Amino acid sequence: MTTPLCPDDTFGFTIAFTIRTGSNLLCNLLARNGAGFPTEYFQKPYGVTNKFWYDKLGVEPDDFSGFVSRLLAERRQNGMFGLKLAWFQKNEMLKAIRLDLEPDIAHVSDLFHRHQWIFMRRRDKFAQAVSAWTAQQTGLWTSHHRSDEPMPALEYDFRGLQTYFEEVLVEEYLWSLYFDRIGVQPIEVWYEDLIADRAGVVGALVRELHDLAGTEPPAELDMETLLEQQRTELTVGFRDRFENDLHRIGA
Repeated sequence: MTTPLCPDDTFGFTIAFTIRTGSNLLCNLLARNGAGFPTEYFQKPYGVTNKFWYDKLGVEPDDFSGFVSRLLAERRQNGMFGLKLAWFQKNEMLKAIRLDLEPDIAHVSDLFHRHQWIFMRRRDKFAQAVSAWTAQQTGLWTSHHRSDEPMPALEYDFRGLQTYFEEVLVEEYLWSLYFDRIGVQPIEVWYEDLIADRAGVVGALVRELHDLAGTEPPAELDMETLLEQQRTELTVGFRDRFENDLHRIGA
């Protein structure tokens, strides 16, 4: 039996996501409504890519054990600790925790006395692949990253898009398989639903998380955010062309 690393009174939740599913938007709005401070804390190399969090917590870049301990203790809100993880981040994080902190940790939920999974997905995998490829090409991963400089010219690249298409399909399958194997039913959040009804989706999730944590949700939702969709006519055109090209494979 493992000993959870998080304090006894903490309710933990983890957002399992695939790339370009609106996870940054969801995390931002959950934090604004008292549901932890979920974000992508475990980007590798630790202490380098996620140096901001090491610095904020006052931890040396080579002190992974200290980072995890301070993170779980200090990045809480209303008794909740939230984080988001891509598939590979989950695996790498657990490997590092077993090596430096607790060798018997088997799953993310073992870090907490109480834990809930949230699974973020996108129905339109063609648009998801285009969004991921576009972000990689331009370096604009969120609307926060926009600058006054013109966006680099983009040319359609079937093979590049296919790489991201396969990535999102494989990672979503692995997450689904993982939840089945450990017998967990995550809360499902779909990108398209979040975009269509932001207040409804966020409000329902905020209430559920507060209920699980045993805390009171806010009387009114705070939906203010600077994050917006990055879709353009060009990317919509790429999406349609990519779907048509996939349908013609083997013709």
